[in-house]
Amino acid sequence: MKNIFLIALIFSLISFKAAAVSADDSLIALNKAEQLVTSLPEEGRYQDSDSKNRDKIFDILEKSVKAFKDAPEDQLLLDQIVKVASAMNKKDTEQYSSELVLVLFDYSEPEFKNKSAAIKKRQEQYDTALKKLSPVDAAALKKSIQNFIRSKHQGNG
Repeated sequence: MKNIFLIALIFSLISFKAAAVSADDSLIALNKAEQLVTSLPEEGRYQDSDSKNRDKIFDILEKSVKAFKDAPEDQLLLDQIVKVASAMNKKDTEQYSSELVLVLFDYSEPEFKNKSAAIKKRQEQYDTALKKLSPVDAAALKKSIQNFIRSKHQGNG
């Protein structure tokens, strides 16, 4: 029994450390993604190399969202996710980055079911992150995410 407890403790410490490293790695990757966004042409006029960079940005955003779900108290990570998603929405007419991050703000997700404190906390984090954008960019991102959430629940019609 003592060995099982020790093994469980070791695995929990390893998983906690992995989540922390993942969040740090995500911050570094998001900084790189931010630089890649600035190199993209306006409104989806992509060439082959641009498409690769766009896909790399989306991959970084997707992994960063997963890292944030593992470390939901990391405001700096959420700020950077929101910043990159907003910048990418300006370059991508489909606004796919909003779809990638909507799981963080869709309060019908299982992690929020019957947890008003969790919803309030995430909304505060979201508002804090949006305040770091210009008012126009914050409104555009918020509207885009709301549209994706609505179409997820009600369809596209």
